[in-house]
Amino acid sequence: MMQSTDARSARGVLRLGWLWLLPALFCLAGPSAWAEPPATNSLWSFKPAASLEHYGIYQSNPFFSMDERHWMETTLRFGGKAAYGRLSLEAKGIGLKTTGRDPYGSGSAPAGAPPGAERVGLDPEWDVYTLYLQWENPEPYPWKVSLGRQPLAIGTQFLIGEGVYDGYHHDFAQAVWSTPRNWFDAARLQFDHDRTHVEGVLYRVHPTEDAAGFQTGYVGGFDVSHQFESIQGTYGAGVFYRDSESNLDNDMWVMAARFKQSLPKLREFYVAGELVAERGTGRNPYYVTVPDQDLHEYAGHAELGYEATQVRFKPAVEIGGIYYSSDFTPLATGFSDWDTWYLGNQIVWIVFGSNTRILRAKASFWPHEKLRLLALYNHTDLVSGPSGTLSDEWTLIADWYPTERIWVSFVIGYSKPGDALRSSRLSNFFSSLNSDAVPVGSHDSVDLILGFGLSY
Repeated sequence: MMQSTDARSARGVLRLGWLWLLPALFCLAGPSAWAEPPATNSLWSFKPAASLEHYGIYQSNPFFSMDERHWMETTLRFGGKAAYGRLSLEAKGIGLKTTGRDPYGSGSAPAGAPPGAERVGLDPEWDVYTLYLQWENPEPYPWKVSLGRQPLAIGTQFLIGEGVYDGYHHDFAQAVWSTPRNWFDAARLQFDHDRTHVEGVLYRVHPTEDAAGFQTGYVGGFDVSHQFESIQGTYGAGVFYRDSESNLDNDMWVMAARFKQSLPKLREFYVAGELVAERGTGRNPYYVTVPDQDLHEYAGHAELGYEATQVRFKPAVEIGGIYYSSDFTPLATGFSDWDTWYLGNQIVWIVFGSNTRILRAKASFWPHEKLRLLALYNHTDLVSGPSGTLSDEWTLIADWYPTERIWVSFVIGYSKPGDALRSSRLSNFFSSLNSDAVPVGSHDSVDLILGFGLSY
């Protein structure tokens, strides 16, 4: 007999609950965990905060189609953080506005609409960016607990944010190309002692498009890492469980191990890597081959790098590879970092963290103390499917930091589809959102992006 959704959800939350509580044992281990509060003359504080990001974007052939696009995206965050002793409350709002027509459907008529139909309205959208309470305990056993909507980073971000599309809210898709979602409704515990970091999390998965109809369930688990000063290396591992609240998405265990190690006597050189394994039941049709599939999937990355921060121009070079088995499913997506996990310009609809292997390289230097130049290269193939190249992509980035509160970025990207793209039958997932998108294209494409940000 099939269990009810409520029963399955309750059982899943219980699993997640005990996983999340394990790191709490570290925090309660010593008497100083409940140290005396600070002096009364410094109990209250308030720090306002605001930031603005604006991008102008041009794509000659988005998703390798024949229809050029140009649009602007603006993101405003505003609010502040109030503290009373060790207790703090952060509250920030976010406003989003897209002007023009982007490849995801903003500024276009809905898919299936007749010719001449009214385009989708692009009024500004507003949402809660952060709203969470945090209790922080000082030395000698520093730990903190936070509850509410908050930015979430685990390890290298490979588990929950490998640089693919995810929106801010399930009711709209604006300003998501350049600033994807990076916060979650979560409970989080962090503990630090003697270069050991322990983190426990329980958060609600929030992808924009998903088989579960926005009822994507929860992820809970913990991660431990330690920095070995004598060998200049950092090693970490974690275990997580994802529960599908609606029984339409995946229920699975996820185990991860990672490291970053400087080479002996060559401290500017390093090797790094991460391995992720999934075990469970896969139901999300965007990832798995058959319904209720028994998951035995793997993903990982490895790289060799050189970074000389103490010499002139601060040169850095990194080469490596990324692998996703054919039915690997990310825990949650949304974090995008052009320096690390930004995998592709026009092929974000291909690199969903499944069935791909990528060779990557990047090189950067600082010709001026406030200007960095960065070059990226990505070569993408399928793990399972037609042999050959899906795409080759080159990206040049100039980042200028005139002050600590202002940044400016200019990006030039070039993407060339490979022979395997057409025969793979991969299509533009977002073509279902608007009538102007092309499901399958084959043309080279150029990106031009100018962005700037202000923060207070």
